[in-house]
Amino acid sequence: MPWIKPPIFFFALVICLACRPRVKPIELPFHVDYGAYGLDFSSDFYATGIGSTGATDIFEASGGVAVSGMPQGLWTINDSGDSSNIYLVNALTGKTLLRLALTGLSAVDWEDLAHHTDSTGQRWLVVADMGDNNAIRSSVQLYAFHEPTWAGLDTTGGWTSHVPAGLKTWDLVYPGGARDAEALFMDPLTGQPCIITKREARNELHMLAASPSGGLDSTTFIGSFPFSSSTAADCAAIAGHGMPIIVKSYQHIWLWERSDDMSVVEAMIQTPVRLPYTQESQGEALWWTLDGGYATLSESPMGMPAQVWVHDRK
Repeated sequence: MPWIKPPIFFFALVICLACRPRVKPIELPFHVDYGAYGLDFSSDFYATGIGSTGATDIFEASGGVAVSGMPQGLWTINDSGDSSNIYLVNALTGKTLLRLALTGLSAVDWEDLAHHTDSTGQRWLVVADMGDNNAIRSSVQLYAFHEPTWAGLDTTGGWTSHVPAGLKTWDLVYPGGARDAEALFMDPLTGQPCIITKREARNELHMLAASPSGGLDSTTFIGSFPFSSSTAADCAAIAGHGMPIIVKSYQHIWLWERSDDMSVVEAMIQTPVRLPYTQESQGEALWWTLDGGYATLSESPMGMPAQVWVHDRK
């Protein structure tokens, strides 16, 4: 049986949570209850536009990340049915600027795309190959690599083979057996992958160590939420707004406010608010924009181009 690295970061998490005084310690795994589908809406955002990718090869968009240095830029991927490809899109005009065929990565069922900036300022993209509709995969993978440098490349929509720099892989398993998951975000504070599962009546939060072990890495079950069918998530450091966390299902988007010194757990045990959301045809991509707004991207409805919905912060 493959060796499974103990989740050492769990002890660091406990120590971190104990650093600041609190009235009541947080017990893990947490179990929060609220009426998730009837929560108040945030009034801090407004719809600013809708775009269309216009790209026939972006047929099942399953993740999105804002592009460094390109305010309207979007990195996106397809889920099962595509190869290990990533697309650079102008989210407003819908024009596909760059198609990168990534070498060294497998593509079973890519379900989300996340990002993280490390202590050196290097920005990473993280592909979540963790789709598992029937919960039968023996392990699933996260692939992290340096964000591709698009400046200087041909951005007329052609194909380019790309060797991901700094590639590292988590080969992960869940305690208690396989899970289907489509929502991943990286903690900007610690660099830890945070996974929210999909199929359970109460979706679960799982976390991993910030660096893979080289063997099998077991997630730590952190807590559960009173909602289901999570399809995407994001967390980003936004100037003046801390590190807010957003999670979407097929019908709702939830927002957890988070200050700069607050852990993921401290934020997510709180009751979130909902964000305005225009119903999409199987929307599975959600991301924070560079200016602190948020956007969603749908799968292609009945062969039509996928749509991008943008909400800016007031």
